[in-house]
Amino acid sequence: MPRLGNILLWMAAAIILCQARPNVKLNSLSMGSPDGYYKSHAPDYQYHITYFVEPMLEDDTVPETRVFSVLLGTFLHDVELRNITFSTGVLTVEESNAKGFTVQEHSLANGSKSFSLQVPFDADVVLKHNPERLVTSYFLPLIFGLIVLPEETPFALPVDLQASLQDVVLPIMAGTCDQNQFHISVKFGSHGSNFKAIVGPRELTAEMAEDYNFYENGTHLSLILPYTAKDAVFELLTAESVKSRIDLLLLDRANDWVLADLYLACYFPLKATECHPNGTMAAVAVKVESTRNLKPSQLTLKDQSCTPQFSDDRFAYFSFSVDTCGTTRTFFDNYMMYENEIRLSYNNAKAAANTSPVDPDYRQTISCFYVVNETQTVAFSAKPRTYEPAAEIGTGQLMVQMRLSQDPSYELFYQAEDYPVVKYLQQPLYFEDISAKLGHHCGQL
Repeated sequence: MPRLGNILLWMAAAIILCQARPNVKLNSLSMGSPDGYYKSHAPDYQYHITYFVEPMLEDDTVPETRVFSVLLGTFLHDVELRNITFSTGVLTVEESNAKGFTVQEHSLANGSKSFSLQVPFDADVVLKHNPERLVTSYFLPLIFGLIVLPEETPFALPVDLQASLQDVVLPIMAGTCDQNQFHISVKFGSHGSNFKAIVGPRELTAEMAEDYNFYENGTHLSLILPYTAKDAVFELLTAESVKSRIDLLLLDRANDWVLADLYLACYFPLKATECHPNGTMAAVAVKVESTRNLKPSQLTLKDQSCTPQFSDDRFAYFSFSVDTCGTTRTFFDNYMMYENEIRLSYNNAKAAANTSPVDPDYRQTISCFYVVNETQTVAFSAKPRTYEPAAEIGTGQLMVQMRLSQDPSYELFYQAEDYPVVKYLQQPLYFEDISAKLGHHCGQL
């Protein structure tokens, strides 16, 4: 039987692995402290009492300072902090301080000690997540590696720190227009360029970016789009212009939250109708947003046999004589008006296969005005000729040089860099013989 007479009472403080208790700080290791507990043991038939005190954790993080701050302890003087395991790997105390993380040991008056750590929110060891559009949650998982001297017995203490801030800075978009293009700029927010850009109905791809003169410098990006771009829509056609709009959305990649949006609409010069002095009219029809299902090639004039001379998926171009295609003529005051209409006829079998009377009607009135009575005074004087002119018969080479005028006034001419000049059938051409200045000649395609 083992002897029980000499019972050695061991009163010792020990450290064990535990879960951290936030906002609780133990300032001393007094025997019988409410933060500890006793445990009986009987090794080698001897009775022992061990007193256990768990290390405590105080989370001093103030989110507005954007720094995690934690105090670990207290420990007896024989405990040493050797390393800290971060999400990116294990660092010694010296390596942690060199990386910009402040690790300090604090000695207390009763001989115990504690350790503190400070890590900025922006450090690469901090994990980030956006639970809401404007909120960022920061996570700092840690494992403190400690030892007990002189045996160098290791033990570890895992800690998970978390803080949230409404600190998301959204990107800012702006746009302007010139005579032919949209100019769009984006100033990055806290997401940087980590977002999806939706241009019109499509997500911006590398191929689209090349077409739209995409440029990025790390803090901004810019796009330049023609008003006829595939991703733009036409809202309205007037006699002298077309209203075109481009929509741009920036979306969060993970949650599809709208980070910024821009709806840029401008009027761009576009002459819907041209009236020529030779009695021909030219008109352009545009597919507007309210007629999404319209195919411009199906448009006609009042006379359904008069179809576009040219069309694509957005435009239709008509050119016709004022005495054809159902054109009407009206007189008033000193003017004569020719009028026709570009329309989509549901009696047209070709059109009926792709449209229905439920779709909005397409009606575009086109008209031209001509002066009926116009009086001009021309000065004239004559002198008698002293002899009759006669032509001499001869042979030789005659050099002829002609140039093309932009209008019948022969005041503005096309230059070499303007060629090739695009004209449609039945549009007049104005040539001038500049070799001998013999006069003006008008031709027609």
